[in-house]
Amino acid sequence: MKESKMRDNKTVLVVDDAPLNRKLIRTLLEMKKIRVIEAADAEQAFELIREQRPDLVLMDLQLPGLNGLEATKVLKADPDIQLTAAALPTAGVAAVLADFLLIEVAGKLAACGGLEIHGDCALLRSLVVQEAMRRQGLGDTLCAALLRDARLRGIDEVYLLTTTAPQFFARHGFRAQSREQAPSAIRASQEFSQLCPQVAILMRHGGGS
Repeated sequence: MKESKMRDNKTVLVVDDAPLNRKLIRTLLEMKKIRVIEAADAEQAFELIREQRPDLVLMDLQLPGLNGLEATKVLKADPDIQLTAAALPTAGVAAVLADFLLIEVAGKLAACGGLEIHGDCALLRSLVVQEAMRRQGLGDTLCAALLRDARLRGIDEVYLLTTTAPQFFARHGFRAQSREQAPSAIRASQEFSQLCPQVAILMRHGGGS
């Protein structure tokens, strides 16, 4: 198993109905020699996935027709599709792709996640483990690596929003707190202000009590 930055010989499908979001993500990924294919909705995405078998799908939650969450469920229910199908907010991701980490197992993408830097604090985003690779400690490895990366940058506080995994992040030292207590830079992020639902739990690592 090896941990690496996004790099050569990977194909990423970007599914977003906003052309500017797709363009920004494409530009940054292609700078790292990653092949990018695009779709504006779920139906286009299904066709490209079956034809080209991307290593990773970045699918916006808000899509015309079938939304990102529903599309992801369709993909995971299809036995003919073997890949990480994750509905992740693509808005704002372009600015932070350089800070994303991948974990590969036997040459295949197994997990990814990233940091969105906001001055002296950061937002942990889009930590995803391929379903077939879960319960092997990959999420723990990736979360620890991202926190180590934050420490090396001199960042004391790391925040995240989650609707499904508060217990997982609590094991890594994150503690729930009210959304009103988040720093202004975190509250102003797209993830916080627009993309994640109000029911998402805000959690913080570091920064004292």
